[in-house]
Amino acid sequence: MEKKILITGGAGFIGSHLANYYHKKNFKIYIIDNLSTGFKSSLIKKFIFINKNCEDKSLLKDLKGINFYCIYHLAGQSSGEYSFYRPFEDFSSNLAGTLNIINICLQTKNKRIIFSSSMSVYGNSLKAVSEKDYCNPKSFYGLSKLSAESYLNFFSKKGINHTILRFFNVYGPGQNFDNRLQGMVSIYLEQALRNKNIIIKGSKDRFRDFIYIDDVIDIISKVTNNENSINQIFNVGTGKKIKVSELIELIKKQLKIDKKNIKYFKQGTPDDTHGIYANNYKIRKTINKKNFISLNDGIKKTLKKEMTRLLVD
Repeated sequence: MEKKILITGGAGFIGSHLANYYHKKNFKIYIIDNLSTGFKSSLIKKFIFINKNCEDKSLLKDLKGINFYCIYHLAGQSSGEYSFYRPFEDFSSNLAGTLNIINICLQTKNKRIIFSSSMSVYGNSLKAVSEKDYCNPKSFYGLSKLSAESYLNFFSKKGINHTILRFFNVYGPGQNFDNRLQGMVSIYLEQALRNKNIIIKGSKDRFRDFIYIDDVIDIISKVTNNENSINQIFNVGTGKKIKVSELIELIKKQLKIDKKNIKYFKQGTPDDTHGIYANNYKIRKTINKKNFISLNDGIKKTLKKEMTRLLVD
């Protein structure tokens, strides 16, 4: 029997990569996306596409009677800066949308959700954060993601199994390079390619954990079939602490950007996290993942696939 999966946010960056991956595995794929940041052109094949918000209650009629092998809930507002300016939209997209997807599971007897959460639930940390560490969000975005996690934990008592993936800084080809409020790597690459300069807001000593999209898809696919991932939380990061200055240096060298075209501004974005990186022991042990693509190689791969499109645009 043909396996069916549902991907919310399936036209977005991570969602489209996941959809294209499962298409090659001969799954029947349903996608929910309002196309606010995603693009249908990111999908290499035809899928069953539902153009709606996840909080739309009419989705229940669209999905009634369908038994999904797994529901990947990747849709949602994903910018901490955007949430500062529009907290109600962030709440609706991330929390109300998640609750509606959970309700659909209850009504349709689907029992498996893989949920895209975020490193933003932790706040700042000088050490590598583990899943057991205290969460102290610094943005409405982090707060809405943490609240959505709580709803999933609550409904696990009612038979809805989940896996929560706290994504760190995911990057790679297919990211929305026009969105300057989300995605540190994509923001700096877009500036460097189109304008031949890079503008950095905030301290160059800020640090992040950058993980390439292929590693993320590998992790998602492996936790799907792993019983030890049921009702668990995992950090999805490389475990490498990379300063903004190091990232800029890599981009500068690969694109031969002159030092004078790199400009720093001390004032950062509202509620921006100074630093965070993952303790990824739990995910590595659970799915036996040994290697991650380095930031240097990941940027090379991204540029190889994106440079022509960005220069033409």
